[in-house]
Amino acid sequence: MKIFFYRDNWTLRKIFVDDVLFFEIDKNYLTIVLGQGERHKTSRCSLEDALKQLPSEKFARINGSQAVALEKIDHIGRTSVTMIGGGNYKLSISPKYIRHLKSKIVIIGKDRTVQKK
Repeated sequence: MKIFFYRDNWTLRKIFVDDVLFFEIDKNYLTIVLGQGERHKTSRCSLEDALKQLPSEKFARINGSQAVALEKIDHIGRTSVTMIGGGNYKLSISPKYIRHLKSKIVIIGKDRTVQKK
């Protein structure tokens, strides 16, 4: 899938999947943030429903209200992800989603995080 459409009132608007930096949910509205800094708000769509319709290898949820495009991650810290394109976006990672994010990327070298027993 290279493109998808989102509903903007009575109009369907096209977005290229590779242009997406991240998705953000606010109450019932999904915001799509693109690499050019553009923000597109859709009506009444959950983050979970949007991710189900998009290629799972391209996106990962990082907290309860945001999912990022894996190819647009600049770096991952202990508690945040910094995205490239359209400005610097520093987004929080929830401990609940860090393992899922790491499972979707290639990591070379030793992981120094301390595992709780």
